[in-house]
Amino acid sequence: MDLKTLSSLSIVAPAIVAIVAFKRLPKEAKYLAWLTIISAVVNLIANYKLNFFVNEVDRMNVQYFNLFAIAQYVLLNRLFFLILKRGAWKKVLNGLLVLFLIFAVVNIILWQPFNTFGSNVIWVGNISFVGFSLLYFSQLLSSERYHNLTQDWVFWLSAGLLLYNASAFVLFLMTSYIVEANRDIYYASNRLNAIFNLVLTGFYFVSLFVAAKRYKLSQVDDA
Repeated sequence: MDLKTLSSLSIVAPAIVAIVAFKRLPKEAKYLAWLTIISAVVNLIANYKLNFFVNEVDRMNVQYFNLFAIAQYVLLNRLFFLILKRGAWKKVLNGLLVLFLIFAVVNIILWQPFNTFGSNVIWVGNISFVGFSLLYFSQLLSSERYHNLTQDWVFWLSAGLLLYNASAFVLFLMTSYIVEANRDIYYASNRLNAIFNLVLTGFYFVSLFVAAKRYKLSQVDDA
């Protein structure tokens, strides 16, 4: 199994945690659970088509990832809407969600048809997810309450999103504009992206595990 395949299929691990622990997860974490489950389904379908179909048209799976990019934005936007406390931030998230959905539709109609790689939508998502994470960290730093970060599932999620999306944005920028003609650097950046994706999957796994564990402990305390 090559690195790219391993990276894409690694999402199955947190998806299994999400399915097993779904009923024990807090409401906010269920958005992350759905994200990992949908991602696992998309990646399993994509890998199946690549391995068992010969015709290039039949092997095409970019449309699934275009749909996933939109679903991912909606799920993470709603997750952080519930997590962030300030009313102004919540209004910003609502506005961004509407603007993103409009942009995604316009992008498909005018620039990147549904059967082509929707890099514009992915870039907007990368930037937005970095912003969501920074807003959470800002909320965390301004809080007067003590936080054990190792037991904070949103911390693990935000750290993973910040690390992956900041690096992915730089890699996409490099491969699209700066080093487009250099094939060696292009393949190297793809390998780096696969590694960062593995790291993000690890953060998803830890985040869901901690969320399920914390919720179970809170239930014991309440009893």
